[in-house]
Amino acid sequence: MKIIFTRQSIQETRHLRHAFKREEVTSRFLKHLYFSGYAEEFKERLDLDLLKAGIMPEKFDIHHIRPLSGGGSNNFSNLCLIEQAFHKFINRHCFDPALRYIKEGESVEIEVPDLRLIAFYQDYSLFVQKILHRPTRNSEHKILPKLLYQQSQTFSLDISERVR
Repeated sequence: MKIIFTRQSIQETRHLRHAFKREEVTSRFLKHLYFSGYAEEFKERLDLDLLKAGIMPEKFDIHHIRPLSGGGSNNFSNLCLIEQAFHKFINRHCFDPALRYIKEGESVEIEVPDLRLIAFYQDYSLFVQKILHRPTRNSEHKILPKLLYQQSQTFSLDISERVR
């Protein structure tokens, strides 16, 4: 699945992160997974009593499918309970390479897994293999650094011409 990430202002991102903590979104989302019946199919792999109490299971995180810094929200439709190792993988291999060079207001298309409300690393092994074995991990994002490099070369030429 591909999403369009548009870099938000630092202030907007901070506001959303603060609201995420203040409104206890994590606890409410975990309870939602339990009381909606969605978590029932994962009872062999998750402690449902923790979800019922709104307590984060060990080695799990809440992941924003569309990051707050990229126009995402704290709505349950943008959240997923995800294993920490998989969460780190997605950030390191999907978001970090693509977002390294974009500035506020700029956009980039990013390939991310089509996550369910509860995501286990092993359930997404095909996606992981695809990402790890693409010809160059950052191939679809290389044009941005090239443009920045070209702009920096033009800038340095301008300076050297002024010095003469």
